[in-house]
Amino acid sequence: MQTTAIELSTLEVTPGGVIEQAKPRSRVKSITITRIEGEASEIDEWRDDGEGFKERTVESFVRADTILRRMAATAPDDGTYNKVDFVVTWANGDNYQGTYDLKRHDTGHWQQLQRQIRGFLRYLAGEFKPEHMTQEEYNERLAGRPEEEAQARHMLDTLDLS
Repeated sequence: MQTTAIELSTLEVTPGGVIEQAKPRSRVKSITITRIEGEASEIDEWRDDGEGFKERTVESFVRADTILRRMAATAPDDGTYNKVDFVVTWANGDNYQGTYDLKRHDTGHWQQLQRQIRGFLRYLAGEFKPEHMTQEEYNERLAGRPEEEAQARHMLDTLDLS
């Protein structure tokens, strides 16, 4: 009998509990981080766009996390936050843009952007209801948005968010 070795990271469990070979996911091409509020002087290699916004482009979530953790050292320590805009572009051409609320305690956290992106896509796909919402409120917010749900499902299924 012949056996075949399979790398465990290429397996996934479907919603029905079946283990199957995972489809390849599109890798990150670039992540642009723009600090809208707060000090950016402590971060190396920042580009000023002429309007006072500091911007940096990297090629991985790991590098983006490193930048956000360093930026968090100059974020407010009083419970408030600084706004950081970001745009993620994947090799397949998909884009996701959002705003990250940078807090001082983020210096100790990893996968900040991935968690935010995954969480919001899961919300739009109907997979995650925030605790503060009733099921009825959640259903009402998602009702009539089939395009957003389909796009969110597509992104969750095809993009590398690790």
